[in-house]
Amino acid sequence: MTNAIKNFREKHNLTQQQMSDMYGININTIQNWEQGRSKCPDYVVELLIFDQFHRKMEKKWEEERKEYVDQIVSLSEQSDYWFKKMEEAQDMAKLKVRG
Repeated sequence: MTNAIKNFREKHNLTQQQMSDMYGININTIQNWEQGRSKCPDYVVELLIFDQFHRKMEKKWEEERKEYVDQIVSLSEQSDYWFKKMEEAQDMAKLKVRG
């Protein structure tokens, strides 16, 4: 597990400082773990992996939510367009009846 933290950090394109800021882990602690001066607890690695998974899922859900909102907006705009066309056709029909 000595290189687990470094592997994790590099896999997620994080510097030691970014990882320190993101997770509230003292940068010296991260350096000690990566250099083998102290052992990173297994549960920390597991929590980091879980957190990254959670972040990826949130991003995916946000993208899907945005996609659905875009589809709803598009359908709403199409509905508005056809509703206006229907009103125009009704108005034209009324004018023909009167005329």
